[in-house]
Amino acid sequence: MGLRVSLVVGVAYKTDVERARAVLLNAISNQPDILHERPIQILVHDLSASSVDLLIRFWVSPDHISTYPVITMQVRERAKAALQAAGIEIPFPHLQLHIDSAEGLRELQDRWPFPPSARTPDA
Repeated sequence: MGLRVSLVVGVAYKTDVERARAVLLNAISNQPDILHERPIQILVHDLSASSVDLLIRFWVSPDHISTYPVITMQVRERAKAALQAAGIEIPFPHLQLHIDSAEGLRELQDRWPFPPSARTPDA
């Protein structure tokens, strides 16, 4: 029967899921040691804070169960390379800070290492 392996890959929210799915399927469909009699599944696993997380499920053949960690790493590397080659962003957690008023920062701004004449109008 084999061993079912699952791994998660995140893509940017702006990514078309069907396109990402096609890219990933193409990249890993010829991976050696995967049971090709069982379909590879790529499903939306989660809508996390920084990414749409895609779950990749595949089966490792019974003869290669002992090396499934290496096979999983190879699949992950292929997935990353394919997504990058397709121009699909693999995001990382980030934080955007929006300041409505900078009045509380006046003291810091006055001590900024650049003299006022060197600052841009936005500084």
